Amino acid sequence: MYPLIYLQVTYFFLAFLLNAFFAGKELHLDLWQQVKPMLPILLCALLSGFATWLFDKSHLITSDFFRLLFGATIAILLYVGATLIIKLHAAKDFIELVTAAFKKLKHKWALRFSV
Repeated sequence: MYPLIYLQVTYFFLAFLLNAFFAGKELHLDLWQQVKPMLPILLCALLSGFATWLFDKSHLITSDFFRLLFGATIAILLYVGATLIIKLHAAKDFIELVTAAFKKLKHKWALRFSV
């Protein structure tokens, strides 16, 4: 299984390099100018992924289902928290989308149960 994962990561990295190279030629941007805006997002993802990995390796939870559930919850909360701390605009947009979706669901369910 691991060789497949390594091949997928290598494939996506090479595909990114090729796309960045040819898009950069059209847009007159070098690779660094294209990667630089993504660095804060990648840093937040790496930190939340590392913390989730540490949690999983602690073996506090033995059930695979709950490990997956708590791991995903921790990763999402840490990622959104980190992006809010460094004030990324995408985090605010994400929270607004989730809030709007919950309001829509709340309104939909309120209409369904009203008599």
